[in-house]
Amino acid sequence: MIKQIKDICRAQDVAVFKWSAQWPVWVIILAVTLLAGCDTATQDTTVGSEQSNLDQSISLWDASKISTYQYTYKRACNCMPEQDIVVAVASGDISEAFYTPAGSYLNDDELDSLYTVENMFELIQEAIDLNVAVLEVAYNRETGYPEQIYIDINKNLADEEITHFVKDFQ
Repeated sequence: MIKQIKDICRAQDVAVFKWSAQWPVWVIILAVTLLAGCDTATQDTTVGSEQSNLDQSISLWDASKISTYQYTYKRACNCMPEQDIVVAVASGDISEAFYTPAGSYLNDDELDSLYTVENMFELIQEAIDLNVAVLEVAYNRETGYPEQIYIDINKNLADEEITHFVKDFQ
């Protein structure tokens, strides 16, 4: 088949591309094109600013001395949709949680998948340490708790992104 295409091209005075002689040039062009989008300085700056933001927010949170609180949690990902969850934390530990508006309480195993504010800070630190592709965090300006955490571990993978939402904090 390839021989027939070459014969047709020669018959029509079309130059035949010589892969064996020119393939290194095309590999270099492809590599340069792919690497042109990489910007490690920006990634390092982002990591540095995220670490700084996290450190400042932890300081705010520690200064607030809040250990008993309640918030509404929502997770957005490529996973089974679920209702919002009202999470109650007493003395730094999750004491109970229930789905809203249904009102059904989560069992102990389900409670293990939820976060205290300190756990959220640990999640953010882990994302920074792993140098994830995208980490976007919105912190509460007064007390420092994370209001939204978006993590995309790898830009080249689909459906591993996750967003954690915290609202109605009291």
